[in-house]
Amino acid sequence: MKKVQKIIAMVFLSLIISLSSLVPISAAEGNPADVVQGFDASSSKISFVATLTIVSYGSGGGSTSSDFNGHALLVVVNTSSKTITVGKKSVAKGSSVTIGTFGNRSSHKGIWYNVEGYNTSVLPSSRVGLRTALTGSQLSTLNKKINSSDKWTYTSNCSWFACNVWNSVAPSSYKVSAGTPCTPAKLCTSIKKRSGYIKKPSVPFRSIDSIGYYNGKKMVYNKKGAGTF
Repeated sequence: MKKVQKIIAMVFLSLIISLSSLVPISAAEGNPADVVQGFDASSSKISFVATLTIVSYGSGGGSTSSDFNGHALLVVVNTSSKTITVGKKSVAKGSSVTIGTFGNRSSHKGIWYNVEGYNTSVLPSSRVGLRTALTGSQLSTLNKKINSSDKWTYTSNCSWFACNVWNSVAPSSYKVSAGTPCTPAKLCTSIKKRSGYIKKPSVPFRSIDSIGYYNGKKMVYNKKGAGTF
């Protein structure tokens, strides 16, 4: 009888763990790595390697020099024990990267890494976000979406980028919309409709030396990318 009860308990625990992997981890704050505690335990078959946060603020239509108050971005924190690749950027264990698209930089119109991380102190407190954890497989899916979206136009802008990349790995009930045309304001509205959304999500600071873009062959680091949003 005890053996049967033990088997039932193990099946029930496996079911709980399986279901938990479908739930976005968005309410926890403080250290970004803390959001996966309890999900990557040694007894669990689920192994998360990173957290992903979508962040949006303002009312503009995209990232241009005249639209500083409107922007959307992604934050990835490496919670694994080794270096991972996010898009085209290597991220050491315990470190992070911000990813956003910009159309007002002559050297590259598209994805820039760590612009927002360097400017974290000036990001509006009105920003909102959602957070989830990523498995290795989900990180691969995320990277494919990031690398196929390296562009910027008035319609395929920062909110379009953040929304589409987030939706490629987000649980179905936590997918968001940036509207048509895409704007950070519409994305904010969509984020706020999701249970457990984060007010003023943390955006870890990154040094100016880490700001860069991928030129089709390699990462190019450019401090001038730190300019206005």
